[in-house]
Amino acid sequence: MKTRSLIALLSGHLAACGTVLWDGRFNDLESATDLDEWSWSNQVGPYQWYIHGNGPTTDYVNLSPEFKNPADEASAQGVKITLDSTAYWNGQNMRRTELIPQTSAPINQGKVWYHFSIMRRDINPPAETREHQIAFFESHFTELKSGWLSGSPGTDDPLLRWMVGGNMEWSTEFLPEVWHNVAYEIDFNAGTVGFWHSTGGDDLKQIVAPVSASTSSNGADWHLGVLELPRDGYPDEVEDLYFSGVYVESGSITTSVTGPASYLTWLAATLGDDSVIIGIIRHGGDEEAAYEAGGHASGPWSKRWRGRGASSCGRRPRRLPRRCYSRSSQHGWAYDNVVNYEVVLASGEVVNANAHSHADPFWALRGGDGNFGIMTRFEVLTFDLGETMRGGTAAYGPDQETKAAVIDGLIAFAEHGSRTDAKAHLIASIGYSQAVDAWETTVIPDHADPQPEGAHPAVFDDFFLGGSAVYDSLANNSLANLTEHLDASSLFGYRYTYYTLTARLNRRLLADMVDVFQDEMAPLRNVASVLPSMPWQIIAEPQREAMELNGGNALGIGGRGEPLLVMNIFVQWARFGWRGRPVRMP
Repeated sequence: MKTRSLIALLSGHLAACGTVLWDGRFNDLESATDLDEWSWSNQVGPYQWYIHGNGPTTDYVNLSPEFKNPADEASAQGVKITLDSTAYWNGQNMRRTELIPQTSAPINQGKVWYHFSIMRRDINPPAETREHQIAFFESHFTELKSGWLSGSPGTDDPLLRWMVGGNMEWSTEFLPEVWHNVAYEIDFNAGTVGFWHSTGGDDLKQIVAPVSASTSSNGADWHLGVLELPRDGYPDEVEDLYFSGVYVESGSITTSVTGPASYLTWLAATLGDDSVIIGIIRHGGDEEAAYEAGGHASGPWSKRWRGRGASSCGRRPRRLPRRCYSRSSQHGWAYDNVVNYEVVLASGEVVNANAHSHADPFWALRGGDGNFGIMTRFEVLTFDLGETMRGGTAAYGPDQETKAAVIDGLIAFAEHGSRTDAKAHLIASIGYSQAVDAWETTVIPDHADPQPEGAHPAVFDDFFLGGSAVYDSLANNSLANLTEHLDASSLFGYRYTYYTLTARLNRRLLADMVDVFQDEMAPLRNVASVLPSMPWQIIAEPQREAMELNGGNALGIGGRGEPLLVMNIFVQWARFGWRGRPVRMP
């Protein structure tokens, strides 16, 4: 889901806000049918979805930008909740269509605010002749009600009411096309409930100060939607209610209809139109595919993500993403472009960590591991990748002249070439091939611009060694395809080990690394399917400078400085199974 669709709408009129504990604003749903992915055995998404009739989901729930409060600039869309002649759940005589928060966040503890906006239209309005319980807790300690209340005199009632324990504390006429913005101020410790309200795009104001209530909740009993009580003599009609801006927050109340925007305000100025939100994804049990934070996909599912503009940058966690450097001299590394993390802290609190809020964990997450909390979503800057780029692999034979030439070329690229062409990136390596019983030298020159057939950027002249390559796959291709081709060299079912070292670039150091590595790996030549290799990448001066574009580099390598060498030791070998036999998984 693109942040641009959210950020481009943000206005300057954004109030201070608390901490969002649970976000139900439908921004992460592509359609109402996404709700069908939820079940008791697969509790995914922002909502539990089980209280509805026996028809398809779209009979009862539909999403659209037309269904939200236009003043709510942080919501991409709203929801239409429908009652029809089939909207009877579990054999009951009440019509019900209800969504329940799917979360383990403490939305039932301390002082919290439950936010939502609600509207009706002239078409399919809720009947004024029946009681409708709206946005209610199961104990009904607080809720909205519309229509004729059961047991009341008369036949109809046009009011929308706020109720506490069955008593009306506020009411207004429920007119069509008027958005009512509501926040329940619930203090579960003090046992009180207050009421905040506005209409249209106006800021929320406290209409009713907190009153005593039997506040109780298990965190999964607030029902967004409507329950309609039956009434003899009044037949069922199709009825629609519209909701948007649904979330629960703690700390302090957000009065702006746009909703919590302390970090969105900053994102609006920082991101502009070039960003993407990346969330945690669950897969359907396919052992060949796995999702990591950010929709990082491996195996056949990566094609699905390429179709959404995402691509895999290597399969195994913690592995240096070999093609993710291809634009780093222009934009820095990936985590240099992260501008916000949604993270669950050890306390259970859900926070948005960025340069303006929770800056310390934000800085730590940009340069650290997952020990600071459970990251559930993050926002990154993006850039126009283009359709194709130049890339591929060229492999050369085992002679010493080739090895020396590649080392010299790597030094020249780091010290001069990378300064003159920020669109170029290079990986070089040596590796042992059992097939030919020899060491081979490989270069992977990437360039952001496609090239004419048979041509290459001048910055790579040193690596085209008179047509002596024993293998050459250089061509114009997409980044996704080039990454997948490179990743295919690391086959599933083998053992792998990785080590890394970052040092100042030095020609003698490089040559000594090669000599020592070859000597140390010599005893492993006869290990089944062994493939030892030593890849090198350069952290060039333009890369280090680009790392400072978005607030600095948390690893301490940003800014001006000499080129750095990243050396990997990578060894692949066959798994050993019963009685020492090598095992290769298909």
